[in-house]
Amino acid sequence: MSIPTNLQRFADFMAAHSSPEGCIAGRRYMVPCISHPRLRRKLFGWGNWIPLIGSLHEDQEHVGFNPFHIHVDTRFITLNSKDFCSESRALAQPVSFSDGGTWNGAHDDFYLDVANNAVLDLRRLQCRRPVPPVFPQARWAEGLQKAHAGCRIVDGLCPHRGIPIACGRYLAPGVRQCPGHGLAWDGDGRQVQLVEPGPVVASGVTP
Repeated sequence: MSIPTNLQRFADFMAAHSSPEGCIAGRRYMVPCISHPRLRRKLFGWGNWIPLIGSLHEDQEHVGFNPFHIHVDTRFITLNSKDFCSESRALAQPVSFSDGGTWNGAHDDFYLDVANNAVLDLRRLQCRRPVPPVFPQARWAEGLQKAHAGCRIVDGLCPHRGIPIACGRYLAPGVRQCPGHGLAWDGDGRQVQLVEPGPVVASGVTP
């Protein structure tokens, strides 16, 4: 995945600042954040600084979303069920960037072009929930699971796009869900299959 030169500062910022792990609701933590006038207008319930998690990436191959983006860390934003800040919208709402060549205008209603004039900083934010909401099964979940069937967790990062697994939610004993795209991994770093409706079951991947 080649990152356009004019987006490299976003990649460098996230590589240098890890998202906090083991958070406790009500306490404050230093969190990598972005601020931009357009974000403040669109994400009206999330404050002036939007918390970020993971790496700068695109997801055209498996998810069908080609703009480069970074995911929102939903542990540090206020969510409710009546407006744009609902849990389902928050999980699907990355902060997206345009490099002038990969931007798809069809996404403008839901994704924000903030490549220019965005401010990146570590901010002390209050943890609203110790783990993010459960990631719902998406239309691309099966393909994403198959594409990573032989993969393992490395250095605590999901092999799909390098998002910290420790920041996700436990779905079952020893099984934690990636807060970025919903893949689930066991304590040995192997992928487990998500079945819906029904329990989490082993994917059959051999060690």
